[in-house]
Amino acid sequence: MIFTIYLNNFILSWNIIKIMRTDNLQEIHALMSRLDERQPKSRSELLMFFENCKKCKIIDSHNTLSIVVIFTGVSRKYAIKIEYGQYSATYNELQWYKKYSLPGIKASFICGKSFRDYSYIVMSYIDEMYTLADIIFKKRPQLDSILELIDIVFEANDRLFESTKRSVSPYIQYSDSYRKFKLRMREASTYPFLNTLINSDTVHINGTVYLPPHKLLESQPNSTLVRKLFNGESGIIHGDLHIGNIVYSTLYKDRHYTLDPGSIKPLPLQYDGGKILQSIHSGYEQVMRGQYSIKQTGERSYELLVNKVDILGKIYSYLSVTWDNNLLFRSLFMEAMHFLTMTPHHAAKRNEATALYLIGVLRLNEVFSIIKTLD
Repeated sequence: MIFTIYLNNFILSWNIIKIMRTDNLQEIHALMSRLDERQPKSRSELLMFFENCKKCKIIDSHNTLSIVVIFTGVSRKYAIKIEYGQYSATYNELQWYKKYSLPGIKASFICGKSFRDYSYIVMSYIDEMYTLADIIFKKRPQLDSILELIDIVFEANDRLFESTKRSVSPYIQYSDSYRKFKLRMREASTYPFLNTLINSDTVHINGTVYLPPHKLLESQPNSTLVRKLFNGESGIIHGDLHIGNIVYSTLYKDRHYTLDPGSIKPLPLQYDGGKILQSIHSGYEQVMRGQYSIKQTGERSYELLVNKVDILGKIYSYLSVTWDNNLLFRSLFMEAMHFLTMTPHHAAKRNEATALYLIGVLRLNEVFSIIKTLD
């Protein structure tokens, strides 16, 4: 009798929670519809809309017209990401969440919608949730737990890749990578300080002379080079799997999450391998956090020092012996390309953009030095 009463109360409570949750989501959708009607024309208008909403708190504001807010409903909190543009990054994320998930990784996606001018995604809000990057830089992490988390997430990414894998010409893979590089360098060249670097014949970094990327990368490379850099396999992956997008809650340590999937088109697995290496191997996180120094000593000469973080070095040492050699080498190539292609996105901050470009130059020269030893 007592058990029956308890069970009935539990079912009643659960149904009430589901009703309140539905009401919350309906309220969120109504809020987004009002935003669509308002059609703010500037970033400040977009921010003002949510600042005037008592149930919303802005927690993150990106470089683009993209923000993240916390919506406090009757029964729970939700994280909402909003971004303008018909085919924005958030639009692509929404398509990814609707079609895919990483096997074994908790899905925090709830729902989302695309309007005429913008898209939004509703995610579960998890208390005490931190990115792996924040754990490394702001707390005292245990190396074993970090390595385990990276292994779990990357293996899940690999399983998704294998389940969607298809064959494609290595030449097409190289051409896609090279085309993206050329496009981003064209964008970066509109900034005089980057144009000088990009179109130079040599780049001097810390007293050593390096070839610029356009001297190393060829529009029609030979078959040997192509097959060293790409293996002709593409599939669906996360698409932006760096340590800033790997998260977990300190309250629920058995739950692992990822944020901001970056692509709904098939890519080589090494694309995400390069994303992980970029964030732990070459100092991307340090540059973003201002933990570096850069000094121009000539028109094409720089001194660059990125602060060393001991635990990041240990993570890279671990990956360099546990990853397949081919995956590691090809991921090193993609790491260099990621640094180079993101340069124009940071051009508003001269030192930051220059540091990212120079790191890309260093890494690409290292990769081509390795290629010579493989001949």
